Amino acid sequence: MSTYLHTDEHLPAHWRAPGPSIILFIVINIMLPIEEKRLAYKHPKLAESTSKQAAKFFLHPKIEMLWIEKAAQLGIQAIMVGMLLHFRSVWSGRDSVTLPKELLDKFHISRGVKQRALRSLEEAGLVSIVQETGRSPLITLRKV
Repeated sequence: MSTYLHTDEHLPAHWRAPGPSIILFIVINIMLPIEEKRLAYKHPKLAESTSKQAAKFFLHPKIEMLWIEKAAQLGIQAIMVGMLLHFRSVWSGRDSVTLPKELLDKFHISRGVKQRALRSLEEAGLVSIVQETGRSPLITLRKV
């Protein structure tokens, strides 16, 4: 509780009491606890994951942490291209995807970097690549 003392000199003359006076303001700080209410809601289409399942995925249930760890051992280029492959796979709902130039340009990945990264991912057994002449390679993500 805090108390402030003020004189009534700042008040107009017709508001002041005759003679000296002091106006006493009392300010009381009241702290009320706000309780958080949580509702138990379970989405009907989502199944609960077991602890083994939870340990397997990283950013999305389709992206295995072990896959990311193996790609990270290949270098920054491989992990960047690998993450873009997973993004395209999750976004499209397919296991086989392409990496269009427009997507690679957003992340400043050149054609040569893409080719070297895909080669190292393929040698590590993380992807398989089908290359047709004059077309973008069709890249399939493999399970680890």
